[in-house]
Amino acid sequence: WQRPLPAVVVFPDWDGVNMYEKERAAALAAEGYVAFAADIYGADMQELVETQDKVEAVTKYRTDPELYVSRMQDAIDQVKALTDDVDSDEIAI
Repeated sequence: WQRPLPAVVVFPDWDGVNMYEKERAAALAAEGYVAFAADIYGADMQELVETQDKVEAVTKYRTDPELYVSRMQDAIDQVKALTDDVDSDEIAI
């Protein structure tokens, strides 16, 4: 692939980054994109097993739009910072 490449930021659904998001990112990378599965809910979410605990953790972000959007923007900014690899004008979410 010729760099810089277009990028795709894969955002998780309510239960955080899991195999689904990782597989989507891997499939996009195989097609020539820089793909990033964004862990916008934080590492603590990865340790939770019980559904109710996950709901409580994600509620912190879903009830605070400013925090939620800032976490998404942080993920996009991390991808944009890959200046040698990513075409910052070609980023999809």
